[in-house]
Amino acid sequence: MTEVNKTIQKWHASFKKGTDFDSWGQLVEAIDEYQILARQLQKEVQSCSSFCDFTEEQKKTLGKLATCLELRSAALQSTQSQEDFKLEDLKKLEPIIKNILTYNKDFPFDVQPVPPRKILAPGEEENLELEEDEDGGNGAGSPDSLPFRVPGENR
Repeated sequence: MTEVNKTIQKWHASFKKGTDFDSWGQLVEAIDEYQILARQLQKEVQSCSSFCDFTEEQKKTLGKLATCLELRSAALQSTQSQEDFKLEDLKKLEPIIKNILTYNKDFPFDVQPVPPRKILAPGEEENLELEEDEDGGNGAGSPDSLPFRVPGENR
């Protein structure tokens, strides 16, 4: 079995695992699996510039799959009752991920591939600069904002 086929099998297994968790109501696990797979697909799309195992069309399809996984993940995290991207919708993508090398039909959903961005590991966050408060960061409860007091002294 070629390296590409092994990779596709791993993706399919991950997809199946995520949809299984989703259908069992294990939403945290499903979200994790969807996000991990979406990152793997995005990484594949971004990593190959000159030599690649996938054609440009296949890379577009992989990007759209990643978008759908992120949409489902976002729907599961949403507090609103109506789900934007349903599990049944996501399951329609299984034959595509399984047969990415031979898939040549139109993508079933009108989505755009996720724009290229830095790919973060689970739990990793981008380094965001924290904004200082206008008073120099001395908010309520910081040692500099409390008056000095000697224990046992009444004022």
